Amino acid sequence: MRTLALLTFIAISQAHANSVYYSLGESTSKDKSNTRRLGVIVKPTVDLNLLDANSLSLQVDISYSTWQNFYGPDIKAGSIVPMLLYQKKNQSIHWFVRFGVGLAYINQTRWGNRDLGDNWIFENKFTVGFQPLNNHALALSLSHYSNAATNSDNDGTNIVSLEYSIA
Repeated sequence: MRTLALLTFIAISQAHANSVYYSLGESTSKDKSNTRRLGVIVKPTVDLNLLDANSLSLQVDISYSTWQNFYGPDIKAGSIVPMLLYQKKNQSIHWFVRFGVGLAYINQTRWGNRDLGDNWIFENKFTVGFQPLNNHALALSLSHYSNAATNSDNDGTNIVSLEYSIA
């Protein structure tokens, strides 16, 4: 069933997305929990290029994640993060930086020794990467999850990930 869901996700996303990505990460907290993330990067149909088409534009990151939990069932998360993309082509290498703030839903509020306080949390995401080959990219990503003090429990957490994407 998971394989069918994954293939359906990839087929639908390829029809509407600029790229599909998979990342492996680790939390920066004491227990160093592993994370996995599958997502799509979509460029809105409305042209919102802020400078020119090759430098600064808007994208939306839509993803599903699992976070390893040593103290109970793994956490499942879904997020939507509008992101600004800055890109620069340097001879044959294409470099990019993405930054955004969006919403995430997690199915549990406790992750190891951290209490995230609420199922609905904010995600700040910063990604730096490059395209060594056409349509293939590698990136390093830092995500911070927090309820932004909307709840008295707000430990927050950070995840560092290595990301591979294909356009």
